[in-house]
Order: sequence, then C-alpha cells, then structure tokens
Amino acid sequence: MTNSLKRSAELPAEPRPFPTPAPELGGMRSPGPFGRILALLKAMRANARQRRELAELSEYALRDIGVSRAQVVAELAKPAWR
Repeated sequence: MTNSLKRSAELPAEPRPFPTPAPELGGMRSPGPFGRILALLKAMRANARQRRELAELSEYALRDIGVSRAQVVAELAKPAWR
C-alpha cells in the first residue's frame, strides 16, 4: 500500500460543512438559480454605482486616472448587465 493510500485509509473522512465558502458570491456557495440571480443583481447594482461615480468625475480627475471623456461616455452607454 502506498503512503498516500495508507494515510487516507487510516483517517476518517471529515464532514464537509454546508454551505461551502465561495468567494465569488460573497463568501457562500450559491444555493442554485436564486443565488445566481442574486449575484447578477448585486453585480448590476455595483456597475450602476461605479458608472454614476465615473460620470461625476471632473476633467482633472479623469486625466489623473488616464481616462478620456469619450471613454466615460462609451462606458455609460453599456447596458447594466455588462
């Protein structure tokens, strides 16, 4: 018996806690379609907030971060789910 097989045979399997952490969904694994829809809505809300903040930046602030007003307009034209 190899070392890894011997070790797995000796140790009992640890029970997996539920729900399992999933960082892409805020720390908890999606319970199914509802969780995916909720994650999508959260992302859409964050995108909308970030775009509002981007639209409010002055020309000086935009130059400082290396973004043109045309790029801002293009970003604002995107649908909420992108």
